Amino acid sequence: MTQRARRRFAAGAWLLLPVLRRHATPGGEGAATGSGGLGAAAGPGHMGGMSRAHLALLAGLAGFLIYVAVVVAFADHVLRLHWTVQLGYFALAGVAWVWPARTLMFWGAGGRG
Repeated sequence: MTQRARRRFAAGAWLLLPVLRRHATPGGEGAATGSGGLGAAAGPGHMGGMSRAHLALLAGLAGFLIYVAVVVAFADHVLRLHWTVQLGYFALAGVAWVWPARTLMFWGAGGRG
């Protein structure tokens, strides 16, 4: 590893230091004291499997790919129409994905925000 790469790595590690300290200190937030943090044993109410964030990611990617396929399929028909219809279609299609994605992101984050 070059000297420059070592400096860059060290600079990046400093960004993570507060997070690592918070989870590694005894009694800190998320410490392995049975509070469900890092290293805590899974209790009887703990569900294995995918988290909301992972499910939201997979659903978002799949939904976005389907959305793009549908928009592109309809775009073939819209390209034959007047330019003002094209403008409206592409403007709407360009931003219509934002609202479902926003809802999915808030759901994946556990309703925070």
